[in-house]
Amino acid sequence: MKQLTLLSFLLLAFFACKNNPSTTANADPEAIAQTVHQFYGWYEKFVMDTTKQHLYVDLSGKYAVLDSAKLEKYYDQLRESQLLSEEYFANDRAYLEACEPIWKQDGMEGPLAGLDFDRVFNAQDWNGKYMTTTPLLVEMQGLDRANAVYADTSAAAARNPKFELKKENGKWLISKIDCGYVPVDDTGVYQSSETACPMQIEVSKTDGQYYFSLRTATRSQKGRIELKPGDPDPYFTLKGIKGNTKSDLEFTIKDDAITFQNTGNSMNDFVYFKECDAKFVTLNKVAPPIPDIFKSKKTVAPPPPAKPKAPAAKPLPSVTVDKNGTVKISGKTIPFDQLKKGLQSTLLTYNTLPESITAKSIGEVGMGTRHEVQTLIDEALAGAKWLRKKAALEVLNNAVSSKLSTPTKLEVVSYKTNGNYALLRTRPLQPNGAPVNYSYGPYASLYNSGKLVERANGLLKYENGAWKMLIYNIGTDEIPTSTWIKKYGAPKAVFAE
Repeated sequence: MKQLTLLSFLLLAFFACKNNPSTTANADPEAIAQTVHQFYGWYEKFVMDTTKQHLYVDLSGKYAVLDSAKLEKYYDQLRESQLLSEEYFANDRAYLEACEPIWKQDGMEGPLAGLDFDRVFNAQDWNGKYMTTTPLLVEMQGLDRANAVYADTSAAAARNPKFELKKENGKWLISKIDCGYVPVDDTGVYQSSETACPMQIEVSKTDGQYYFSLRTATRSQKGRIELKPGDPDPYFTLKGIKGNTKSDLEFTIKDDAITFQNTGNSMNDFVYFKECDAKFVTLNKVAPPIPDIFKSKKTVAPPPPAKPKAPAAKPLPSVTVDKNGTVKISGKTIPFDQLKKGLQSTLLTYNTLPESITAKSIGEVGMGTRHEVQTLIDEALAGAKWLRKKAALEVLNNAVSSKLSTPTKLEVVSYKTNGNYALLRTRPLQPNGAPVNYSYGPYASLYNSGKLVERANGLLKYENGAWKMLIYNIGTDEIPTSTWIKKYGAPKAVFAE
């Protein structure tokens, strides 16, 4: 576990609570922050006091199990802080009881306080000053409930605890500390039904040892799984699945899904499954009855439905100017000083922007007038293209930020359009311009293997007045051109370097 980063912020306290006097509105967030700060100040002394009992499990057997007597004594000591509600102890007991079966799985002990990790700090090494002085963001939940987090937007802060509090007898008490660890049973069947890569991995466990049963369109293989500590999720290594590499296939299981990189690139050429035409593979956990994704079914294909006639294409806007200086956009007169703004607004209603628009002269029009009109047309078209590019970048950035669970901005490497399709190649950065921290989260395994490329690529389609995100990938500079063309109907030209 990494040491919590020390940051200092101005005191921020936000909440939503209607019909409260302003004095209460100001007092509640301050009192909530004081409760959290005081608790961690008290708790740090408690943790460091060797005369106190910190263990609440029996470690005499092969796996840790809850010891009810020790747990009650541990809770009685925590009650001495006078900063925790009885609801906290009920929540915590339920959480530990849910963790207990998971402790029996090798490599997934869960957060056991008193060993090499403290689950209340959610860290192995912590910074007491950070936990007792960093301001909190507070969101009121009615008159006597609140949620709170540390006012820290750095990448490392993603591991910070989250708090729920309740007011009892006029005093704010902590009712829950959420450190993000959720007990999960990772055994089961995971499948990918993609036609380019049908695959099934069954994960089982016997006497604490994990095993796998793998099946693809061309092979079946069974073996042992080796678990390695991860941050926060352990790495599953399928022993014997090497492909053309020296290393066994490795991945994490998160949100009931297995994701791994199947092929490399020109700088790091590798492949695990040649029979799988996909760079990244995702297998989702399926519930019984397990579908047979490999079963071939011979059916008579119905005749293809008649293709509906495509609607007539919307004619591109035209701009005319006559000898009197009257300007029209597609036949509608517009004031000369409104030409640029009016044409740009018109262009943004089209799914596809033209490469250029040339002004048409009606009668004898002076060269200076023609030049001025054409300049305004060119500026309007350039502005529309810039706004369209900006909107595409925002759509991709929203997807990347959500996937990485951290705020980002994108540095454009290339942007190419063809028709109403766009392909963006970008580099994700933190809002302050610093590199994104990939050492934890969904791409930690790829990052730790040294195979991650700081790239995010997205294919978008403009329709109905907005960009639609078709597909994107992160962590690679490779784009599966043929797959994206086939699946989304994108023109080849948009992928040209």
